[in-house]
Amino acid sequence: MSDQFPHPQSRLVTWLKANLVATVGLSITIAVSVGGGVWQVSRWITISENQIALNQADVTRATADIRVLKEDIVSLDRRANELTTRMIELHTASDAADATLKSRLDTIDALTKFSNERALQPPLPTPSQGRR
Repeated sequence: MSDQFPHPQSRLVTWLKANLVATVGLSITIAVSVGGGVWQVSRWITISENQIALNQADVTRATADIRVLKEDIVSLDRRANELTTRMIELHTASDAADATLKSRLDTIDALTKFSNERALQPPLPTPSQGRR
């Protein structure tokens, strides 16, 4: 009996069993691979969403900080303009006071010069009362 070939139906059954086992194994491998891939992608998406949320919070804080800094710069610019205007006013007032002081000093100098010139003149003759 060893020289007899197996029945073709038993070869077909063996082939079908082998194909079934291979198909089940391949299906399990594909399912595990797809499940692992889906898990990795969902993990990557979750990490990305968390990072996006953190970045959005940072951008929101930075936007608020920029707004505050912009207001500070505008305030400083306004204050610098006010101080520049005040400095110009003080320079103008100082120049006017200098001009007034110079005018007074010139008057004092002129009066002093006039007094000095008059002091060095001989005395005026005394009026005579006897002649008419």
